[in-house]
Amino acid sequence: MVYNVLLTRNPDNGYTARVLAWPEMVVTGDTREEVLVRTRTQILQQLAGGAEIVQIEVEPTEGEHPWMRYAGMWEDDSTFNDFQARIEAYRYEIDAEASQE
Repeated sequence: MVYNVLLTRNPDNGYTARVLAWPEMVVTGDTREEVLVRTRTQILQQLAGGAEIVQIEVEPTEGEHPWMRYAGMWEDDSTFNDFQARIEAYRYEIDAEASQE
């Protein structure tokens, strides 16, 4: 399994690794290699202890979705289509500038 690790160099020398899947797992060490070896070891220890990463879906149990109160709020606004057109034009402008860089 592949884990994403944020590896940073510390101002006082040394390195810190943070396993993004497990935010509480933070490893420090003097060298990059040391930190990566220690990080692999900690991940293996977690997995050996029965830890796992799973995804779950949670559906709200009460009332409507909190964003539903905003659904259709611009339905009768005569300027909304113009607003959307201006956003689209601005996005094209930004994309054109970015592609010239």
